Amino acid sequence: MITFATAQTTDGASSAFYHDGGQAVFQCSGTWEGTEMVALEYSPDGGTTWFQTGVIVTATTAAEGDSADLETPCKLRANIVGAGATTSLTPTLVG
Repeated sequence: MITFATAQTTDGASSAFYHDGGQAVFQCSGTWEGTEMVALEYSPDGGTTWFQTGVIVTATTAAEGDSADLETPCKLRANIVGAGATTSLTPTLVG
């Protein structure tokens, strides 16, 4: 399991982590203000350029998460957008 950030309270990207590729589930726990979106992003070039995977978690999908089929090894990060005054989120990747 990768924990991208612990109790992140602001907009922005987490630290980057290497993933071997394959099936995984992107989840996010914590306190949601309601309008946040957490996107899973990948870098094919070791962290210079970042792209969205299309895997996005919101307050309504956080518990079950979103499936990610990561075909090749790459660096991953979580990017929080729309954080509010009470936001405190911990995005994770299982698998």
